[in-house]
Amino acid sequence: MDDRDLKADSYVSRHLELGQSTLTDQLKRELGDLAKPVREVDFSQPGEVTLKKGAIEWKFYHEDLDVETMLALADIAKFGYMPFGIRLIKSFSMVNTKSGARMELSDILSRDVILAFDSRPSSEPMTDAASVGTNHIILSNPLTVPKSVFVLLHEAGHFNDFKARVYGKIFDDTQDSFPISNSEAAELLRRERNASAFALTKIRPFIDDDGPFTESTLRYFVHHESLHSHSKSIADKLTRK
Repeated sequence: MDDRDLKADSYVSRHLELGQSTLTDQLKRELGDLAKPVREVDFSQPGEVTLKKGAIEWKFYHEDLDVETMLALADIAKFGYMPFGIRLIKSFSMVNTKSGARMELSDILSRDVILAFDSRPSSEPMTDAASVGTNHIILSNPLTVPKSVFVLLHEAGHFNDFKARVYGKIFDDTQDSFPISNSEAAELLRRERNASAFALTKIRPFIDDDGPFTESTLRYFVHHESLHSHSKSIADKLTRK
């Protein structure tokens, strides 16, 4: 094992998050609220949706999937998505009415990224699908679900990671060559940690005890759900034959 591989192995060993933490009853309730819609919305027709919880207000405009975009997203079937359930997100904004903090879609993503969500109720948990290579983000739930807002910010973090954009095709999560090297594992883990850090930085002005995002809930979600899930996947890729 050369020096570069030793450093990568050390990074992976230090930063894989495979442990679990005990949940308090309050945290269970907050995580449950994070994963369910603030209110039900009919997505059969294009339109703007406005939501508010506590001092935090967010809105987005959704519309039908056009043929050109449908063709651009032809590879999403491998994630279990079907085109007729996908809604395009054309605008998104969030404001903290208490502090005045505001975020627009243009603050986190360039205009050329295709952003959409699956509007169909599903009995099976879906995977959020993002690809720097093909320039799209598909959320498994609408932005009426607070967790989807954070997932959007996490995926936007990948698009704001210069190294991930340059080497996205080399270090692709969907690669089928196993086992991966320590250097590849370190790069995948670095990308996920950086994306989570980006999301936390962007969401911080909207953390409020009475709103959809609380400090304790986001901390648990990032470390014990998001990074934990990615860590398990990366550990598996290191040993899979």
